[in-house]
Amino acid sequence: MKYKNGYSYILKKSSRAFTVALLASFFIWVLINLSKTYEKTVKVKVLYDNVSDSNLVKSTDSVLHIKIYGSGFSLLNKELEKLEYSIDTQNNNNQWNWNINDYQFKALFPNSIKVLDVDPKQLNFEVTTLAKKKVPVKSQIRVRSKLGYGITNSSFSIDSVLVYGESSVINNISEIETDSLKFDDVFESISGEVLLKSENNNVKLEHLSVKYTYNIESFTQGAFQLAIQIKNVPKDKKITIFPKQVNIQFQSPLSLFSSYREEGFGVYVDYNDMNNSNILPIHIEYTPEGVRSVKVLKKSVTYLLIE
Repeated sequence: MKYKNGYSYILKKSSRAFTVALLASFFIWVLINLSKTYEKTVKVKVLYDNVSDSNLVKSTDSVLHIKIYGSGFSLLNKELEKLEYSIDTQNNNNQWNWNINDYQFKALFPNSIKVLDVDPKQLNFEVTTLAKKKVPVKSQIRVRSKLGYGITNSSFSIDSVLVYGESSVINNISEIETDSLKFDDVFESISGEVLLKSENNNVKLEHLSVKYTYNIESFTQGAFQLAIQIKNVPKDKKITIFPKQVNIQFQSPLSLFSSYREEGFGVYVDYNDMNNSNILPIHIEYTPEGVRSVKVLKKSVTYLLIE
């Protein structure tokens, strides 16, 4: 038994040593290969600088394909996957040509990497003057307050925005929408910033976003008894109604509740609503600012014409 246990121990130890040796060999092999030099083609996104809001750059090429040469270590750099190169439209007259001595171009790559080739070596572009048009901003923000709360006021930093583009394009734009936002069960005021949507790449916006504010308050219920007015009665006619008063219910912000009075509300019936029945519907004529969900508890009155 002792012999067998010793043999198993030797086998386990040998297996561990082999695994360590294999891993070390693989690591050395990787280091050797990464130390070698290779060629690689990377994409560089082209940007255009010094372009005013009223101008647009038209170009058929937006990407440069750069063939580079360097060690495996340097070519594994993740920064090579998100390179950008800016062309100054003021210093280049509708054309850019690759210059290997361009310091800005050299700065894209570390010294350990050499640029072998660029495709295309020439970029042609055109800076055109755009037409402009002011259109309203349409909110796609939905706010639903918690039960017992309500929106007392909402505002946006801008209600319209200038759009720039070719006349044939912007003539078909009647509004600019915001991104969609949704808020549910809100019981506190909210504010923030939301992006504006432009579905056409050839259209530029004066502003890219808009700030919003929604004031949320606790609401309470109130009620008044109001006298019903009669409208549009001909001079040669007399009419009486029953009842002459009606109860209304409403909801209002708690902070404004004490400021509301009966005279801030108005209800009426209209002589022109007469038909074969002796019933007239009750209409709400006006309510104070801030109230909501105004409800007349009795929908109609009976009337009698007096000869």
